[in-house]
Amino acid sequence: MAMGGKMKKTVFFLVAMLLISTMLFSCGDKDNIPGETSADNAQSLRRPDISQLELSEYITLGNYSGLVIVCGSESERGNAVWDKVVADAEVKKYPEEQVNYYFFQSKAKYEYLAKNGNDSYENIIAALGVTEEQMLEDARALVKEDLCFYAIIKAEGISLSKEEKSKNFDRYVKKYTEAYGYSESYARENMKEQIYESMLFDKMLEKLIILNEFNIEN
Repeated sequence: MAMGGKMKKTVFFLVAMLLISTMLFSCGDKDNIPGETSADNAQSLRRPDISQLELSEYITLGNYSGLVIVCGSESERGNAVWDKVVADAEVKKYPEEQVNYYFFQSKAKYEYLAKNGNDSYENIIAALGVTEEQMLEDARALVKEDLCFYAIIKAEGISLSKEEKSKNFDRYVKKYTEAYGYSESYARENMKEQIYESMLFDKMLEKLIILNEFNIEN
C-alpha cells in the first residue's frame, strides 16, 4: 500500500478485526460468541490463505497495463489504478471459505458491541443501519480485492526479499503504531503478517504505476 495513500481495504479490515479479536479473547468468553458454536468461531478467526488457490478458477483480470487513468494528484495514482483494476476484474466464483471468514469477522464486531452494550445483536445492527446482506456484500468485495492482489503479484512475479522486509520493517511498524494506536512492541510481535502484506501491496502498486499512464487533473 502506497505510504502516501490509503491502504487496501482488506488490510484496514484485518487490522480492525485483529483489535476486535483481541478484545473478544480478553473478555473470558472466547468460546461463546453469540450465534456461533465454539468450533465455528475458531474457524472464522483463522484467515484462509487465498494465495494457495488456483486463482484462474476464481477471477479474470482486465487489462492492468497500458491504461490511461485520470486522477487528481500524483499521490492519488496508486489508489486510482487499484480502483480501476478491481472494477475491471471479473469474479468467476467466490471462494466460500474466504467469504465466510470476512463475514463472520464483521459479525463478531457487532456481537462484541452488543455484548458490551448489554443489547442484542439484532438491535445493534438495526440501530446502525447494517444488514447481514450488506456484510456479505462487503465480504465479497474484500475477497475480490484479495483475488486481484494475488493474481497480479503471481502474474508479475512480485515478491519480497529478506532484505526488503528487514529494510522497511521499522518504517511500517511506525506507520501501524501511528495509524492504529498499537504499541511498537505489540506491532512487532503480533502484526508481522499484516506488515509484510502491506509491503507487498505497496510494491505491487508501484509496479502498476509504472505499467500505466496518468493524467493529473487538478
